[in-house]
Amino acid sequence: MSCNLAISRLRLINIRGETMNTNNTNSVMRPTFLTVADVAERLTVSVPTIWRWAREGAIPSPVKIGGATRWKLSDLEAFEASL
Repeated sequence: MSCNLAISRLRLINIRGETMNTNNTNSVMRPTFLTVADVAERLTVSVPTIWRWAREGAIPSPVKIGGATRWKLSDLEAFEASL
């Protein structure tokens, strides 16, 4: 398998956590990981509230990606569904 073919099958995630499927360049990018600001906007609270809730275990725990803190969109969707 050539290197270019292997790369074309990868599912890439950029720094903002948006997925980029290299098999279809026309596909819509959907964030799979959210920043603290994204989570705060989604839950309509302030950034400090998100950090406090994360410390207290009131919301799903974030993950570290290359030193950056992100929340999995699927975890947040499940959390929102449970409210």
